[in-house]
Amino acid sequence: SPHLPDDTGCGDLTKRQLLEEGITIAQGIVKVRSQLPRILKDAENGLCPHMRTLVADLNERIQMLDKSIKGYDQQVIEITEADEMFRTDCADTH
Repeated sequence: SPHLPDDTGCGDLTKRQLLEEGITIAQGIVKVRSQLPRILKDAENGLCPHMRTLVADLNERIQMLDKSIKGYDQQVIEITEADEMFRTDCADTH
């Protein structure tokens, strides 16, 4: 499977690019997630169109990674619940 950067990697890349444009974001992926929509909405923050497009793309990647992580979390929950039911059934039959 292709290597996808993790959300922290995308966040760090986005922060570096914004810093080059004079826009700072507090440390941590949670801060990046919460501040990117505001930054992208602000038409007067000095981002050139190309940089705005790049940051919007990175924001979308972070959102896609978040969605994938939630999907994996749900699968782990389902597997764990199925395993617990299996163990309970096995214990009841012995």
